[in-house]
Amino acid sequence: MKYLVFILVVGLLSVFVSAQEFADKEYYLVDSLDFRDVNPANIDLINHHLNQFHKASNDTSKINEIALLVEECWDDNIWSKYNAWLFSFISIKMNDNSKLSDKELYFYKKNYAITLNNYGYLSLLHDSINKSILFYEESISIDRDIDNKKGIANTLNNLGLSYSKIGQISKGLEFYKEALKINKTLNDKKAIALTLNNIGGVYQELNYIDEALKYFESSLNISEEIKDQRSVANALHNLGKLQALNHNYKKALQYFMKSLAVFKSLDQSYGLSLSFYNIGNVYGRLNNLDSSLFYFKKALNLQLDKDYKSGIVRSLIALGNIDVKLNNIDVASVKYSKAYKISKTIGIPELISTSANKLSVVSKRKGNYSLALQFYKEYIKMKDSITNDDVKKEVLKKDAQYIYEKQKALDDATHEKELALEQEAKKRQQIITVAVTSGLALVVLFLMFVYRRLQITKKQKVEIEVKKAEVEQQKVEIEAINEQLEEVSKEISDSINYAEMIQQAVLPSLELEDLKNEAFIYFNPKDRVSGDFYWLEQKGEYSGYCVADCTGHGIPGAFISMVGTILLNEIHNSKGINIPNQILDELSRLVKLTLTNKDGYTMKDGMDMSFVLLNNKTKVLHFSAANNPIWMVSSEPQKNINKEMVNPTFEKGGKYIYEIKGDKQPIGDYGDMAKPFTLHNAQLVEGDCFYLFSDGYVDQFGGERNKKFKAKAFRELLVAVNSETMEQQHKVLEQNFLDWKQDTEQIDDVTVMGVRV
Repeated sequence: MKYLVFILVVGLLSVFVSAQEFADKEYYLVDSLDFRDVNPANIDLINHHLNQFHKASNDTSKINEIALLVEECWDDNIWSKYNAWLFSFISIKMNDNSKLSDKELYFYKKNYAITLNNYGYLSLLHDSINKSILFYEESISIDRDIDNKKGIANTLNNLGLSYSKIGQISKGLEFYKEALKINKTLNDKKAIALTLNNIGGVYQELNYIDEALKYFESSLNISEEIKDQRSVANALHNLGKLQALNHNYKKALQYFMKSLAVFKSLDQSYGLSLSFYNIGNVYGRLNNLDSSLFYFKKALNLQLDKDYKSGIVRSLIALGNIDVKLNNIDVASVKYSKAYKISKTIGIPELISTSANKLSVVSKRKGNYSLALQFYKEYIKMKDSITNDDVKKEVLKKDAQYIYEKQKALDDATHEKELALEQEAKKRQQIITVAVTSGLALVVLFLMFVYRRLQITKKQKVEIEVKKAEVEQQKVEIEAINEQLEEVSKEISDSINYAEMIQQAVLPSLELEDLKNEAFIYFNPKDRVSGDFYWLEQKGEYSGYCVADCTGHGIPGAFISMVGTILLNEIHNSKGINIPNQILDELSRLVKLTLTNKDGYTMKDGMDMSFVLLNNKTKVLHFSAANNPIWMVSSEPQKNINKEMVNPTFEKGGKYIYEIKGDKQPIGDYGDMAKPFTLHNAQLVEGDCFYLFSDGYVDQFGGERNKKFKAKAFRELLVAVNSETMEQQHKVLEQNFLDWKQDTEQIDDVTVMGVRV
């Protein structure tokens, strides 16, 4: 079902070139299907569904294929023809409904309502508002008859836009709120995002900027979550308009350029025309008349080609304004007159008001004061009809009523569920606590065994040394004792080997090759077992990466690292927490709980950690960390981090390093200073690399002066090897560490993880 959002319509189009002028009707079903200006992806789409159509053995399957073609294609010259064919085909089938079962009749009525809705969309697109309302009312009547809630909500949304465009804002808002309620009961996030965007548009028209911003940002967040590019473009465009209203033209231009890029990727003409218009408007505000004129003309050419009447009016007015600035009053008057005539035919109060006002101004400058007064009176009349205080009060009253009803419904519906969920959560927490405690108890027993064997070995070694000094001649006895010592040493070695096996077992079962990105891990423990650990996860489009540095190294550090790994797996797999800052918050709580004894004393051991979740489709990186940073190496001189364009911290040879610092607190007990961990976001591009690491590499002593390697040298090293494959980067980092350390003792565990997007 085609649907509109406030101000914007977004569609999925591609590019095609065909040798024939009109397609074969016997195969393609419709007349005058001209492929010369159709995109290749749309032709692939048409051929796919027509191929399935001709293979289908029943009418239901045939209708489904054409309905999918109409839904997925956004070329107005194509989908509208197939919608007309579908309307005719279903009408014929429904005329003889005596042969239809109840299930078949429901199917036909549902698709018939969709075709009517699509006719309404097409009428609205070309500003035939009253005609669109008639189609929508007939469509919603059928959906209500068959209780098709999704169809009802979509049509309510479109009715809201229709009434808003003719100035009946309170009625439009009423339709939007009713649609929003239904969509929330259906948990239809795509429809929720679109409706929130529409409601934000109403508040923007009434100049309630804070309310509009709230709805647009909510719409953008949901659209990005479900990866709906059309809705993302809509929300970005409307956020740009808000920034322009606040005179923040630089930020407005950024939003418009982002939305323009998405519209271009979708090849969506209506959205492109609006982006061109608004970019031209911003350049006009910045007194850059050449750029403003360029974008207004691009908008008008596209609007004329597609017959977007309201867009034509706005672009003509904008171009007339530039003519006035250049003192071309007669030329401006012609454009304003064209805009006024079109606005009167489509009946949109805002456009009639604006064009009448412009004609009043130029008539006055030309000395025609009676005509100027006539247009001025119409301007005042139309302006008052859309901005009076009564309308605003009614909007706010309905908004307050909706919020009250929503809260009451939530309170009534969720009270019983909350009680049941609370009991279930307590039981689940008890099970988790028992499981974790049992696992930790086994680890503690094992470590106690290792410690006891070490103590026995020390004691036996002392006894051997004493006997050797006192009785040199008792070689046979000494040899027997040495054999016993070797056996004990073997037991200790076996125990450490077993500890190493346990640590390897709790490290991620995933290999780097299982993930979607090229990567390496340089993992170099100081001892046989490590206080550092890493963690990997792959789920759908998301890849998870983590590097942690626990208190100490060797067996004590390994103990904490095993605790961290076990708890991290528990949080991700059993609790289903996937957001980095929430994972760190829960991990910190469980580490503190695990290291607290029965008397309430909490060990101060813990860990530093950096945790990344990467969306491999959108290239958005989500990052949270305890003390440790993340470094990103890119060829871009600026990077979008936390929704702001930031400068690099280091640059060399056309490569830039960007740093996001972690929170200054560890995982574990941090007393009253502990705060929730922060979630950071960064937009990466293909070819970017990011690095997670413990402090072992930069803190290692070596070189000619036996100094620490330090962060500056590490940055230069990463930039120098960035163009190499990740496998080669691993080799270079490993060899550089060995060359730097030489014969100096390794002071700490070393872990470096690198990932190329």
